[in-house]
Amino acid sequence: DIPALVSELTCGAGGAASVYEDLCMTLRGGGYSAADVVCEGGGVEAALAVLTRNSRNQAAHHSEPATATRRLAAEALWLMIYDHDSSQRLIQAGGHGAAIHLLRDGASQDAGLSGGVLRVLGETLYSEARNAEIWSTADLSVI
Repeated sequence: DIPALVSELTCGAGGAASVYEDLCMTLRGGGYSAADVVCEGGGVEAALAVLTRNSRNQAAHHSEPATATRRLAAEALWLMIYDHDSSQRLIQAGGHGAAIHLLRDGASQDAGLSGGVLRVLGETLYSEARNAEIWSTADLSVI
């Protein structure tokens, strides 16, 4: 049940690895229609929050459960963002800046997390406007 899964993501349980495992399986099996429902329900914002939350909390940043959840959140973002509209949700949530910051400061110790974040960026950066702030202010050298 996709709406129930989205509800779990956005109502506090969204930090649990099992929720993101379920989400990734659902997105792989449900295709574009599942991705649309998850995006419309706030899945992009919930996954982005999990991806960036632990980078601010250094003690939790290196714990294995937190790292596994962050890897799964990156995978979920990659699976749910497949077109310009879903890319815009990530952009509007400040996702590119957060992802670049994570790569530069937090993901360098975890190849799986770095790879997941780079996959998301590889699929979505093309949707940034030519005059977007990210092109002039972000440290793009990490990419």
